[in-house]
Amino acid sequence: MCIDKVIGTVKKAVDSENTAKMCGMLFPYVALKKRAVDMYAEEIEKSNLSMEAKIYCLSNAKKMFKRMKNQYEIAEIAINNAVPETDFSENSKVNEEWLDRFMDSAKFVSREDVQIIWGKILAREFENPGETPPNMIRILAEITPELALTFKKVCSMTVFLSKIMNIE
Repeated sequence: MCIDKVIGTVKKAVDSENTAKMCGMLFPYVALKKRAVDMYAEEIEKSNLSMEAKIYCLSNAKKMFKRMKNQYEIAEIAINNAVPETDFSENSKVNEEWLDRFMDSAKFVSREDVQIIWGKILAREFENPGETPPNMIRILAEITPELALTFKKVCSMTVFLSKIMNIE
């Protein structure tokens, strides 16, 4: 019941139809407004739910808003970092299942530096649909920023050593 109300409230608070057409597949993630959560809280407070149910719904609203905000930030980064002609509409060839998995994992990414990486990967997928393998999403979701930095360093050493030893 609570989730249905959040979805309905978010739909009331989203931007115009032009935004929906422009953003296409990313619309649910870029149309987020804090006002939606405020409206939801007001509806819960006015409802006939028990006090326990109201507390549960309101505490979950904060968590849901944070997750939606993370998705919003990553979608915005993707839009801002993509090549200008990138098609973000439903006509793009991005696999819906891939996008659902990506955004489902993206809701847990709250560090700004990591969101930038995720946003650039998302932009790249819309620029070249099918280029990012689905298992990459799982790896991204599980790797820590520190481990990613270490991996990057190891990869750069490999390139350096191959140049020194003339290995191709």
